[in-house]
Amino acid sequence: MSQSLRLPRGVTEPKARAARWLEVPPVWMLGKWMLARWLVPALALSVAGCATRPMPTGPSAPVAVSVPGSETAALLRVINNHPEAYRGPIEFRTGLPGGMYQGDGATGEVHAGIARVVVALPGTSEVSLTRRAALGAHACRDGTFSVVPGAEELDMRWRNRSLGSMEFDLIVLPDTTSGVDDAVRSFRALPIAWTPQQDGTLLGEARRSGFALRLTAMPYGGGWLDMRAHLSQADDTTGPAYVALVRRVTAPGLSGPHLRFNGRAFGGGDSPLVWDRDFWYTHGVDWISWNASDSVSMMAVSGFTPTPTIQRNGVWAEASHFWVWERTRRTDDQLYLVSEIAGANPAKEKYMRATPYAPMRRGDVVDLRWRLAVAQNRTKDWEESQLGVFAGRRATTESNGVVVEELGVGSVSFGISYFPYSTFTENFDYYRTPGLSQESYWPISAQMWTNWRMFAPRVQTDLHIIRAMGFDMVRMHHLELLQRMDRAEALAFLDFYTGEARRLGLHILVDTEGPTEWVSLIANRYRDIVTRFEIENEILIGGIKPGDSARWTALYHAAKRGDPGAQVFFTGAANNGMFERLRDLGVPFDRVGLHAYKHGPQWEEAFSSNVLGTA
Repeated sequence: MSQSLRLPRGVTEPKARAARWLEVPPVWMLGKWMLARWLVPALALSVAGCATRPMPTGPSAPVAVSVPGSETAALLRVINNHPEAYRGPIEFRTGLPGGMYQGDGATGEVHAGIARVVVALPGTSEVSLTRRAALGAHACRDGTFSVVPGAEELDMRWRNRSLGSMEFDLIVLPDTTSGVDDAVRSFRALPIAWTPQQDGTLLGEARRSGFALRLTAMPYGGGWLDMRAHLSQADDTTGPAYVALVRRVTAPGLSGPHLRFNGRAFGGGDSPLVWDRDFWYTHGVDWISWNASDSVSMMAVSGFTPTPTIQRNGVWAEASHFWVWERTRRTDDQLYLVSEIAGANPAKEKYMRATPYAPMRRGDVVDLRWRLAVAQNRTKDWEESQLGVFAGRRATTESNGVVVEELGVGSVSFGISYFPYSTFTENFDYYRTPGLSQESYWPISAQMWTNWRMFAPRVQTDLHIIRAMGFDMVRMHHLELLQRMDRAEALAFLDFYTGEARRLGLHILVDTEGPTEWVSLIANRYRDIVTRFEIENEILIGGIKPGDSARWTALYHAAKRGDPGAQVFFTGAANNGMFERLRDLGVPFDRVGLHAYKHGPQWEEAFSSNVLGTA
C-alpha cells in the first residue's frame, strides 16, 4: 500500500487531500480474523479545514485570496484530480482582479469576487489561465445553449430551438402520510418573475406556505444551467409536514432515461420507492440523464445538502433525513426532480434516529444547488464527471501568488488505529485483568499499564508492522484513558510511543476527552507529530446535548493554546447537518470527521456517494 496515491501533475510531494483510518484490532492480532474485518472497516474521513502541517489538506470551501503584482499578470490554475475528463463550468469566490481570463481550452471571467470558468480538462490534468482584458461581455454565456425566462418557466434552447422548459413548485403538505408521488400530483407551477443581474445570472423569488424561496440561475452557452435555491422558513412552524422543492422539466421527445441512485446506475426515470435500510444515510439520485430532441442528451445532477437539525427533548438531533433526498418521477415527456427536505423515513436506528416529517424551525435555511447539462456528443463518463466536479470536493488556495482551483482529491493517505493501552486489556466475558476499568471496548488497567515498559518491545514491533504496511498515520484512540495513570508514567509512555512513531516517519492522530489542561498538554507536548486532533470521539453521532457546545468550544481553544497550528475537528457518521448546527452555535472546528459503520455489497456502490457528499 503506497503512502500517497495518484498525485496531480506538477505536485512533487505527497499532499494528503483526505484520510481514511481503519479501526481494526491491534496489529499483534493480525490474522484471518482481521482479514475478515478488513473489508468492513469503520471508516473515518477527514476533509480539509485550515492546513498548517505538511500532510493535511487545503481548505474545504472557497476562500477569498489576493494576488500580488500587476492585474494583467493575474494567473489562475485549474487542476482536475479526477480520473475522468471534465468539460464544464466551475464557480468560486476569489480575490483575483475582475476581467476576462483565457487559457488552453479554458475561458472565464471574474466579476465582483466571483470567478466563473469553463474548462475542458482530460483526467488528472491542469490548465492555466491569465487575465487578458478588462471585464466586458459575459463570455461564458455565449454559445449554442441559452435560457429565456417566461412567466412561470425557464425555456431552454439549443441552436435557437427549444429543448424544453423547467418550472418550479414548493410542495408543503401538512400531514404525515405524503410522499414523492403526492408531490408530483400536487405540482402547480409557481409564478416567478425573473430579473437579469449584472453578473449574468437570473434572480427569481416566490413565497409559499410560510416559506421564502430565492432562485438563482446561471446559464452557460456551452450547455449548462447552474441553479441555486435558498429556502428559508419565514413563519413559525405549525407541525409536521412533507416539504419538497420540485422542478418539472418538460422535454418533447424525452427517451432512454437512466439514473444513478446511491452509487448504482440503472435504466428508468423513477427513483426506487423501497430503500435499503442503510440508504437513509445517502441522498438518493446522484444524477439522471435522458435523450432529448435533435440527438442531444441532457442530465441533471444535484449537490449534497444536509437537512437542518431539530431539537428533540432538548437535544439537537437529525430531522427527516441526513441529506435532502433527491428523487425523480417521469410522466411521458415530463421529468420531476424532487428535492425532499422533510418526509417519511423508515429508519429506526438507536443512536441517530430520524424524525419523519420533521418541521423546519423559523429561521432555518436550506441551500440547494443543481445543474442541467446538455451534450451533443456525450462521452462514456459524462455523467460521472459532472457529478464529481459539481457535487464533489473543491478547494481554492493561493500558492506562490497564483490562485489554484482543485477539482477533487489530489491524493489519499492511510492510517490505522493502534492503542495498546486499551486493546491489550480488552475483555468481553469477565474481568481477567487486575484493575480493569470496564468490561467492554476501550477499558484500561492502570495497575497493569504502569508496567508498560514490559510491553515496549511488542509496541515497537507493531509500529514497525504498521509502517511496513504503508500507513502514514497511527491513531491513538481514547487517549483520555491514560489519565487514570500517574501523570509522569502516562507522559513517559507517550514520549516513548511518539518517539518510536517519529523515528519511523509516522504521524499521529489523537482523539481525547478533557479536561482542558490535559488537551493543552497533549497538543503542546507533541505538536510536531500530531497531525489531527479530534475532540472526544465521533461525538456528533449522539447529537448535541445541553452543555456540549460550551465544552467543545473550550476544548477546541485548549488544543489551540497548546498548538496554534493544530487541526481540531469533530466527527459524526454522515449526519452532516450537525456541522451546520455547530456553526450556528458558535462552535469552531477546522476539519470534518466521518465514521461510517457500513458494510455489505450494496455499500460498495453507495459509499462513493456518501464520501463524496461529506467531502
